[in-house]
Amino acid sequence: SFSKRASIQYDELQEILTKLETELGNIREKLRNNEVMAARDDLKSLNSEIQGLKQEVSVSLKAKKKKR
Repeated sequence: SFSKRASIQYDELQEILTKLETELGNIREKLRNNEVMAARDDLKSLNSEIQGLKQEVSVSLKAKKKKR
């Protein structure tokens, strides 16, 4: 049931991407409203989250390659 698992991961990724896009929109709004310090903090935490996700995806892909 690899394809079933892959579709679950795809759905999870879609959900995460939607959330990240929403957060980016919120940050842009703060920048427009001169809430620069708050936006900076949000960007830092968003960047950390993105880096973590990249690492997760990378590890997952490496694990799949080893299974083949």
